[in-house]
Amino acid sequence: MSPGRVAACLVRRRWEKRVSAMESPTARPRTVGVAGGLWITLGVLLAVAGALTAFQALGNGELTMVLAGVLVGGLGAAFWASGVSLRRGRDTRVVLTVLGGLLSLFVWPALLAVPAIVLQYRASSRRWFDSRRSID
Repeated sequence: MSPGRVAACLVRRRWEKRVSAMESPTARPRTVGVAGGLWITLGVLLAVAGALTAFQALGNGELTMVLAGVLVGGLGAAFWASGVSLRRGRDTRVVLTVLGGLLSLFVWPALLAVPAIVLQYRASSRRWFDSRRSID
């Protein structure tokens, strides 16, 4: 075998290993990681907004706004926890889709929720969650 042909075989084997590693059902797809990151970001933003609203309303003595701020902060914590669970492999897509769909009635949360919903239901994400479900 010529040295050029040996080198081509080695390159092809290395390439096949990389491709099989990327398509491995145990490796988390990038779409799931990005979707989880978007949900976590949305949760943190909502939690901070809720806390700021609650503290400001508390200083003004407005009880209803305090309760609204606490509710928004709690919703943010739920998004954060579900996003972390999604990235760790728990299938929280339905909960996140329903909550994100309701929250998408407002403009700025929709900028994070809609892409996250689309990414978590892509074919690579679906295959990964299906393979994890068969393992559990």
